[in-house]
Amino acid sequence: MSRGGARAAALEALLAIDEGKFLGEALAASDARTKENPRDLRLARRIVRGVLKSRGKIDWTLSHFLKRGSLEDLDRAVLENLRIGLFQTMFLTSVPAHAAVNEAVRLARRRGGESASRFTNAILRRYLREGIPAGIPTLEDDPVGHLVAEESCPRWLAGRWVKRLGPETAHARMVASNRTPPLALRILAKGARDALGVRDALEEELRAREISFEQSELHRDVLLLPGGPDPRTLEAFTRGDIIVQDPSAALVTSMADPPERTTSLLDLCAAPGGKLIALASQAQMTGIMVGADRSPSRLARLLENRARAELGRVHVLAMDALQPALNRRFQTVLLDAPCTGLGTLARHADLRWRLQPEDSARLGRLAGTLLASAAELVEDGGLLLYSTCTTEPEENDDVISAFLTKRADFARERPVRPLPEGTVEENGTLRLLPEVHPGDGAFAVRLRKRIE
Repeated sequence: MSRGGARAAALEALLAIDEGKFLGEALAASDARTKENPRDLRLARRIVRGVLKSRGKIDWTLSHFLKRGSLEDLDRAVLENLRIGLFQTMFLTSVPAHAAVNEAVRLARRRGGESASRFTNAILRRYLREGIPAGIPTLEDDPVGHLVAEESCPRWLAGRWVKRLGPETAHARMVASNRTPPLALRILAKGARDALGVRDALEEELRAREISFEQSELHRDVLLLPGGPDPRTLEAFTRGDIIVQDPSAALVTSMADPPERTTSLLDLCAAPGGKLIALASQAQMTGIMVGADRSPSRLARLLENRARAELGRVHVLAMDALQPALNRRFQTVLLDAPCTGLGTLARHADLRWRLQPEDSARLGRLAGTLLASAAELVEDGGLLLYSTCTTEPEENDDVISAFLTKRADFARERPVRPLPEGTVEENGTLRLLPEVHPGDGAFAVRLRKRIE
């Protein structure tokens, strides 16, 4: 497949995202179209992620080149093809600008006929002559406009963060959200194969394949691979010795009680199972362990991960956490609540364009209901661990405050195990911020139930 084929695959992926598909699903379809040519596969993926992360600046440029109407008036295929063409000419040096324009024009002709081809050619040739139009707002004069045009932040989110955080912090958060994160591999210790032995084998494999890696600053069992390979190609992955897990998520698992103190564990929103698998793989973890989720497709992924990690002792249950069908309580209940995921924008390039202004409040209300349901499953003296991968107070602090107001039988407490400096607040809250810490944003609180 030619580079034009990579562009066509990227276009189909972007159109699928426009129609509501998630990035992973859209990229899987793109991969299927380019699987015969690894170079095309990598280029298509880079284009898709790059367009999503650069859309603000791309659209700023496009809107200034239109003679009439707005971007919303354009056919979706024409618009996404223009975005691809501008992304390549603005940000990619591997493809000559004239070649990128020619490819875009040919694809426009195939998709929309001669008029679409002429329109695409005129817009992209104008960019080659004139470059990015002058007048992008500065952070000092118009912080919201700057975040929109320069950092590709949706206007509603830019306004929200500038108001809540101030221009400088809002800008730093978006810069962090636009970085390319490394592949993060969490080392598992399973029975006789302790973490040290697994680490040695993994590092030996990476060195043999000349894959660079470094130790995470946040978690000792996470290795970071800048520009890393597809993890499924690693022998360590096939053996079930590693999972893909951001160091922030790994640090949330450190908020749980030590394994020797955990007699029973329930993960209420477990799929695809990263936190549960990491906890269950600890050699000292005994007793009953249950992972529950209401999504059949996500449960299938949990079952795959459980089988690969050889953790058959973990029970998997199809269950709605709002209506738990259980007749027992647990020493530890983990609620990794559904959230906006605004701490993970760097890894999920489509998320910023998918979310709506009301989502934080809506998901915060859902999280509060889930937390109340989870509390009923904690035994006296047990631990309720609440976590999210968002940075927004409606889904984090507000949920905890409302819960503790109603449930005097629970109290916030500090982690038992020491965590990296600067990650835990005085009241015991784990708070990781993309602009401060090297990883995704995350929030976690330990809530201990009083012994009656």
